[in-house]
Amino acid sequence: MPPVTIRPHTLHLRRPASGRLGAIDPRRRPKQLDTHWLRHPTGNLRIGLVYLVPADETFLATCRAAGPHLGFPVPCPSLVPESTDSVGCDGNCAFDGAFIAEGGFSGPPGYVGANPGIGHLWIMAARTRLNPPFWFTCGRPPFGSVMIRPGVHGGWINCPQSSEGNHAGHVLLVWDGAGVTYVVSLHGQTAINRDLDLLIARHLTYVGP
Repeated sequence: MPPVTIRPHTLHLRRPASGRLGAIDPRRRPKQLDTHWLRHPTGNLRIGLVYLVPADETFLATCRAAGPHLGFPVPCPSLVPESTDSVGCDGNCAFDGAFIAEGGFSGPPGYVGANPGIGHLWIMAARTRLNPPFWFTCGRPPFGSVMIRPGVHGGWINCPQSSEGNHAGHVLLVWDGAGVTYVVSLHGQTAINRDLDLLIARHLTYVGP
């Protein structure tokens, strides 16, 4: 299988932690596209034809270490698009006072991502007063309201393909908590990617200082 390359964005703060993108076993793909959250017999969740699996423990250890370093609760994902090492940090998850994790993964045929069948993911957090809009939220305000967890609601941002920074062409789920802004972002403004944003956001563990 030839190597898969994610088309670079205008500005990358971090490169993907792993050069190997997750591969989905076609034998595990259901025959009908379904955007509901379903549980595979192995216990893994799926949205549409994208499976989510527990995040890699090595990455999670790096993620947890960023909380004390940054001085605010950082969002460590419990679930990521398969494979387990599809999301990571380059050395550490702290960049210029913000938390940054990036991922790339293989989607099924027809999945809309950075390239056909290729997904691109960001998980970010920063103190609200420090958010540089050109890379953190592409300078646009969120719209709508969706529950992240009881008492915490977020909104959506559709970043144009022409926007500067890391989120060009992405759909972002953005919310605030205790003076910190959190972002889960996937390339491709589709219902499946919004569902993936939300499922990942609802399975974050916040690790504080």
